[in-house]
Amino acid sequence: MLENAYIPVIETWDVPAEPIGHYVGFSNAEAIRGLVDHFVSVGYKRIAFIGGDAGGDIRGSDRRSGFISAMIAHGLDSSRLVAAGPPPISMREGAVAMAALLQDHPDTDAVICVSDLSAFGALTECQRQKIAVPEQIAIGGFGNYEIGSIAVPALTTIDVRAHEIGEIAAALILDLLDGKENVAQRAIEPTLIIRGSSR
Repeated sequence: MLENAYIPVIETWDVPAEPIGHYVGFSNAEAIRGLVDHFVSVGYKRIAFIGGDAGGDIRGSDRRSGFISAMIAHGLDSSRLVAAGPPPISMREGAVAMAALLQDHPDTDAVICVSDLSAFGALTECQRQKIAVPEQIAIGGFGNYEIGSIAVPALTTIDVRAHEIGEIAAALILDLLDGKENVAQRAIEPTLIIRGSSR
């Protein structure tokens, strides 16, 4: 339908394999691989992933796939996957998933969550169970939400540069409406932010 609408189409928050028109985004899988690589480089080995299990959650599923492929590339167990339900994953669902992880895999030394909201829930569950973060388990999120920066400890996360995506997409719309059809598609490089919830 969009292809036949004869209007500018800009996809955001992803790098689609077959874009409809233009895009401004990032690879969710690659972004998570960067977080796995960092965790492994500082000594975490028994790493779990929360979320990305629901049908229709393309971005969450890509993050989960990126986690699995990165763990396999490091020769580590990639099976510590905890379901969290359909998106958007809430703080409550993150807490419930963390409780399940701690029960099923109590030796886990780090967990990567599909979003900062679920990571905040995971953090509060650790506090509820008196499990020290990051001394006993590290936590990483995704999205660089405000809540992650004010949590105690603050959450290690992936900054996808959402404001920049919005600005570039808006400028691209204006250029396309002005008839500039040779506008380049843009892949954004997310940034790892290391905070107190991990080494």
